[in-house]
Amino acid sequence: MTFVFYTIVSTFASVSSVIVLIPQLYLCISKNNTDGLSSYFLLFQSISALSWLLYAVLLKEIPMLFSESIYSMSSLTLLTLKLYHMYKKKYIENK
Repeated sequence: MTFVFYTIVSTFASVSSVIVLIPQLYLCISKNNTDGLSSYFLLFQSISALSWLLYAVLLKEIPMLFSESIYSMSSLTLLTLKLYHMYKKKYIENK
């Protein structure tokens, strides 16, 4: 009973972590704008996501591994978009 409960809770937590980033990711890609996002927030979020992914690998828990992989990819995509837009804006201003 306890194992089933932990599995349900961890799966719910992992899925909700993934779902929370989807609207932000969609908005940034569709509007091609990341001005409202803090680069430090995205950096620390990406570090956190990668840490959770490593933890899932160490536990060998498949549902958590799957969702944390998606969470890490989403976080890193947002960070990459932010850095791309920052350097693009800096490059245009220096011309």
